[in-house]
Amino acid sequence: MILKNTKKRKTQFMNGNIDVDYVIMDIMSDNGVDVLNGWDYDNAIYSDGFIDAINDGKIPLEKLYPTDSYRFSNKNVEYHHIIFGDDCYNVYFE
Repeated sequence: MILKNTKKRKTQFMNGNIDVDYVIMDIMSDNGVDVLNGWDYDNAIYSDGFIDAINDGKIPLEKLYPTDSYRFSNKNVEYHHIIFGDDCYNVYFE
């Protein structure tokens, strides 16, 4: 599933994207991720890298990490950013 319908949104952290059709929620649900995990899909703003990863077929893991959290520096793990309100988080991908 390719994410095509997004709206650009400028934030204090970055220029981001709003998933107009909730495709990200559908992708996560289709892959067994609990979509009722506290993510605010109505107000989520996704980084360009997050959108690119989705379009490359990668699946975001459901857990949110603060942007200043340990970044698994000893592992080759991809992460991108998601914003809810005034909070920015790292989201890791399978």
